[in-house]
Amino acid sequence: MPDRATALKNIAVGDIFHASATNGASLLCLTMSVTESTIQARNVATQIIYDFDRQTGIADWYVFSRHYLCIVDSVAPLPADIHEIMLQLDRKGRESRRAGR
Repeated sequence: MPDRATALKNIAVGDIFHASATNGASLLCLTMSVTESTIQARNVATQIIYDFDRQTGIADWYVFSRHYLCIVDSVAPLPADIHEIMLQLDRKGRESRRAGR
């Protein structure tokens, strides 16, 4: 099993990973873009976008003037059928937001 730094470096666009926030929130994230320093990912459930540091796996999240850290805690790949279901949920979430629902 790769170490944490290697696992973070191996995250690619389209990958789904899990992160936890210091307020107890569980974040199922779809990777949207990857640069040398940042993993930009969207929470499948809420459609909130986070910028995770690619070295540490940490993102800052501000909610109602409160600051929380979000920490990547699993990059284990999902089974193909579950991954596809998550993509469908993400798609529905984006469509709902566009429709103003």
